[in-house]
Amino acid sequence: YYINEEYYLIAYHTVCDLHLDAYYSKMAAAWFFATLMIDHQKEVYKYLEDDTHDAFIVMKTISKIQESYQISKEDKNKVLKYRKKR
Repeated sequence: YYINEEYYLIAYHTVCDLHLDAYYSKMAAAWFFATLMIDHQKEVYKYLEDDTHDAFIVMKTISKIQESYQISKEDKNKVLKYRKKR
């Protein structure tokens, strides 16, 4: 329910503002952004463009987007440019 039209922006801002240290918390955030990409690409691109976000979450978000069957090949290719160098 967190990605429906009524709540997705609240959920987006909440997850963006979190400072996560635990592996599974970071994975949950990545899954959130990958799922959000299905219907709300604009917010995910905004998240990926911001260089201040956790590199692990960004990389896992991109990975989960690549694995999704619900996201277009065009969008999958677009997000690759946001991979962060370590």
